[in-house]
Amino acid sequence: MAIPPHSKPRHKKAPNKRSIIRWCVGTAMLTATALIISIPLIMRAEDNIQQAANVKAYAATITNTANKAIQESKRQAKLYNARLANQTSNQTDGEPATQNPDEYNRQLVIPPSDVMATINYPKLGISYPYATEQANRRSPSAQALEGTSLPIGGAGTHTVITAHRGLADKLMFTKLDQAREGDEFTITTLGETLTYQVQTIRTITPDDFTWINKHDASADQATLM
Repeated sequence: MAIPPHSKPRHKKAPNKRSIIRWCVGTAMLTATALIISIPLIMRAEDNIQQAANVKAYAATITNTANKAIQESKRQAKLYNARLANQTSNQTDGEPATQNPDEYNRQLVIPPSDVMATINYPKLGISYPYATEQANRRSPSAQALEGTSLPIGGAGTHTVITAHRGLADKLMFTKLDQAREGDEFTITTLGETLTYQVQTIRTITPDDFTWINKHDASADQATLM
């Protein structure tokens, strides 16, 4: 039987300098891509945590506030909404009603918090406190649209809540286009939670306010935009 000759072991060729550079560049590009994708997600997650803390802090403020102060705030808000409804009924131009900004900015706010209410739309991952435009200049979040009803419910009221969409570091109303008729969301004001069901979805232009004053006078309505 023939015995094959011993063969010399083959040695792997050492990678040259160009191959090492290619590998380093490829790895760096993959790392950069991963960072570009993950940073906005991380920032949104941090914002969600912060907003959840703000919602909790608002709830604690209301819990620690005397019931007399809560009821007086609600009474003033109802009076405000009544005056607003009276003004709106006499308007024909479709513009939001104009009220005293200072009076509006004081409504439903229990110091030291500047939050007016909170909104929760579980399906869209929305859980945000919201305030007046004045407060949002200090800490951007969702806000109540001035010239619309305060969010305390009641027949003939129509509160409107606005927020940014498409921000890299905040979810806010980015998923609002995923809303569907029949969905439910809640608004909590001064410890009282109101539940709303989505009835209509529409696209409007920034200069179109005619829909604000066209609502059921016997209904309690809320619009997210």
